[in-house]
Amino acid sequence: MITEIYNKTLADKRLQNIENNWKETLPAVCVRQYYMDEIADLRPISRRGRKVLKADGSKKRKKAAWPPSAKDHHVELPEFEAYLKTVGAGPSILYKHILGAGRFLGMVETDAGELSDVEMLVAIRTAGLHKKILELKIMHPGYTWVNDMIDAAVAYCDFQAKRLNDMQLDHSQPLLKKYSDAVSNLRGEIGRGAKKRFMWWKEQGVRERKKEDEYVNANFPSWPKVLTPAVEAAYRTLRGIAEKAKQAPGSRLPLKPALRALANTCILGAWHYDSFLGRKWEIEHVSA
Repeated sequence: MITEIYNKTLADKRLQNIENNWKETLPAVCVRQYYMDEIADLRPISRRGRKVLKADGSKKRKKAAWPPSAKDHHVELPEFEAYLKTVGAGPSILYKHILGAGRFLGMVETDAGELSDVEMLVAIRTAGLHKKILELKIMHPGYTWVNDMIDAAVAYCDFQAKRLNDMQLDHSQPLLKKYSDAVSNLRGEIGRGAKKRFMWWKEQGVRERKKEDEYVNANFPSWPKVLTPAVEAAYRTLRGIAEKAKQAPGSRLPLKPALRALANTCILGAWHYDSFLGRKWEIEHVSA
């Protein structure tokens, strides 16, 4: 009996020691060096923020994509995926949350444990690592994946908070309460601060595009000034195509498909400007 009391007292003291120094028991975490350095295949953000210049320097824009060299850092989260299915997440939300949360955790390095453990979220919060992650170049709000990663990180915090709450029902320990508070605080800081920053950037882009559209509409030339030269150019193009077709009179289709497509475009454009083509009958029943 005395031995059992002694062992229980010793266990309570050890537990009390852990609770007093619980931050020291967390695994050490840091941002993966890959994201701290210059990422070679990360496309730059354009002035509008949503699209980027092509790699060859041309002016045609296309959306930036997550760097292919970072795909190996993705963390698999099967329990999180099962949780999302139980709460009724659709296929699109399920894919975005699994991908975004895996990318977010993949930006972290640790010396012990799995990145999918709840201790990692607590360690990220206590070390303030989430602030460093959100300040990285790859997490600039101009990139399209940032919003999905923020939503995914918030959903993952909700998942881990639920697990901690369930554990507290079975084991009422102050340490679990501290973990739960840390995860809840992390969710709030990511969900409010980062989301607000992203929405501000998005609103700035909308205002900028609106100003550009207003300028273009105000300075757009009248339709006759635009279409009259275009119709003249179409007729000149058709004349050149006709001269080329005369060079092969024995062939039923003397022109290549690309030239035939160009001729059709010129013909339809000129007809549309010079006549009233309200229905397709006029085109389908053209006499030779």
